[in-house]
Amino acid sequence: MSEIKEERYKNQEWLEDQYIRLDKSALEISKDLKCTDCTIRNWLKRFNIEKKRDYICKECGKEYTPHEKSKTYQKYCSKQCNRKAFASTKHGNRSLKNVKLKARYNITLLKYEELLKEQNHKCKICGKELKLFVDHNHDSGKIRGLLCNNCNAGIGWFNEDVNILKLAVIYLEDNHEGNV
Repeated sequence: MSEIKEERYKNQEWLEDQYIRLDKSALEISKDLKCTDCTIRNWLKRFNIEKKRDYICKECGKEYTPHEKSKTYQKYCSKQCNRKAFASTKHGNRSLKNVKLKARYNITLLKYEELLKEQNHKCKICGKELKLFVDHNHDSGKIRGLLCNNCNAGIGWFNEDVNILKLAVIYLEDNHEGNV
């Protein structure tokens, strides 16, 4: 029984039916028959069955059926793969960064880059040249500057409370060598 199933591709009528009428790809037919898609393509060629364009996602490598309206230019199997591929490009990465900055802090990527330049690519508190994050007042939303992760997190841990930060400075100054 399995021999008959495996060799169905040698029947021109059956193969045309699968490939044309049922619109299966060579890969789908090969999986059904447990053979290689190359074998199916060879038999399609042997029977002079007109080759359909194979649609393989450029991001994940999956075979897909394109939307009828976008057959000529669709390169990805899904919106997720399209976004992922776009985000991995230089333009896409900048565009994505711009969208995130606009949504979170209401600034553009150009404004962020201006701030970077003004601060010489250094944290506004510690002066270290690390990856910098937008620091903003959580009540007003106004941007104070760019900080490294440690300084930004430190302000957050003190709930942006200047009085508590002053007390922390006094504590550190009084106990810089330790008491114990």
